[in-house]
Amino acid sequence: MLKMWPDQYKLAQPTQRWPVALQGVAAMPSMNRALVGGTGALIACLAPTVCVPADEPPQLEEVVVTAEKRVENVQTVPIAVTVVGGETFTKANVSGFSDLVKFTPSVTMTAGDQPANSAIVVRGIGTFAFSVAAEPSVLVVVDDVAVGYQAQAFTDLVDIDRVEVLNGPQSTLFGKSASAGLVNVTTRPPTSTFTYFGDLKLTDEDEQRATLSLSGPLSDTLSFRVSAAARHWRGDVRDLVSGARIDDDRSGGVRAKLQWRPNENLNAQFTVHFNEDRANCCAVPLVRLDAGALALGVAALPPSVAIPGVVPGADNTAVSVDQVPIANAEDVGLTSHVSYDFGNVTLLAITGIDQYRLHDLTDNDTTSADVMQYFTPFTNTQPAGSNPPSSPLSHGGLLQGGRFAVKTFSQEFRVASNGQHDFNYLLGAFFSNEDLTRSFARGFVANRRAIANWRGETRYDNYALFGQTNWVFLPHTTLITGLRLNREESIYSYDDYYRVIHFPAF
Repeated sequence: MLKMWPDQYKLAQPTQRWPVALQGVAAMPSMNRALVGGTGALIACLAPTVCVPADEPPQLEEVVVTAEKRVENVQTVPIAVTVVGGETFTKANVSGFSDLVKFTPSVTMTAGDQPANSAIVVRGIGTFAFSVAAEPSVLVVVDDVAVGYQAQAFTDLVDIDRVEVLNGPQSTLFGKSASAGLVNVTTRPPTSTFTYFGDLKLTDEDEQRATLSLSGPLSDTLSFRVSAAARHWRGDVRDLVSGARIDDDRSGGVRAKLQWRPNENLNAQFTVHFNEDRANCCAVPLVRLDAGALALGVAALPPSVAIPGVVPGADNTAVSVDQVPIANAEDVGLTSHVSYDFGNVTLLAITGIDQYRLHDLTDNDTTSADVMQYFTPFTNTQPAGSNPPSSPLSHGGLLQGGRFAVKTFSQEFRVASNGQHDFNYLLGAFFSNEDLTRSFARGFVANRRAIANWRGETRYDNYALFGQTNWVFLPHTTLITGLRLNREESIYSYDDYYRVIHFPAF
């Protein structure tokens, strides 16, 4: 990696400010009373307290989890699990997945300049790799469907029922991608009565966020739920070349659910979701420079030429770059859950289809100078002088970026006892197909030539049979046994356009 400055620097931290938020929650027996009910709830709940009728004392609710792929009381689950309810997120004004660290001490997030370079860590264990062939060690599951690529998890948390964090290996039920832990996200289901939820947040840090959820019956057997969110945070770093704000982030998404329950035994639920994120991320305002600092070590590129107008200091929020960085992502998916309760056992079929795309581009030299003229064609070195070579590689900034594309299909079948006896079991079969593609270039020039220019693709076919038994053979004592048989077929291809080398799939 090229060292841009022969000096140590750190990010300038903006002043912290307190957010101001308004929220409203209401339920109504009919659609015609939605507006009136919503207004009344908004006025009544403005105070920072929980709105509870005076004649109803507070009660502890039963907390249920699906950590072992069945609905259970959290107090009876014999594994280390942390549960955060959706109401907790709402009251704390939580907006993004990365805010989960505020409630789960075993989870940390390592943020990169774009989602693909970020990682989820449980108990200090996570995967950090700039490769499409590296699998995560912490798996994220949303509504019983595993996320194919960890970057897809870094979205807004909207209409969440609960989030469960399972510490330690969970490979028996969830596969080898859960070797360090699991984050299980469950969204709210459709309801049999009309309900709605609205939330609006405006802060003095230039952040605006709005969410809306509507749910209710369509007939005696059909019900729906639609939730949507939009958020904008105006970055506090300004590019002196373009005048644009950097670290600016605009995101939004929608999720729609349709549930069909023709009788008490059969339950079919279909979900479609779309998430989008448009971010100008990220920038590094300088707070200090040593005397004599030079960009790329080139004498002709002092700070006055490389970053004109930038005054390093503790309050500096300005940069000077050739390209405003971007990290644009979108995710669209469809899932189906079909279950049938036979009394003592339940049969469940889960299907997931998803496509995720990410485009990133950034100015790697972090200056607005014409640094490419100092690179000799098709070498990774630059002269340590003041004059460019006779045949420079190109002109402009040292830009880098590329595209991610992830396509995922999964199918799972389960047979599980209903947990009404001392001996309970779960048996399952799983198949998934993943196709991950990454193209990357640094120092763009013509004819597919650059300092770095490659494309990698990985395809996985995963087959698994798994099972687990829980036997309560003594009071407060449970024996857990489990087994997973897993077969994975991987195909990897790599094209290096810089050296004109192709490694075929193997």
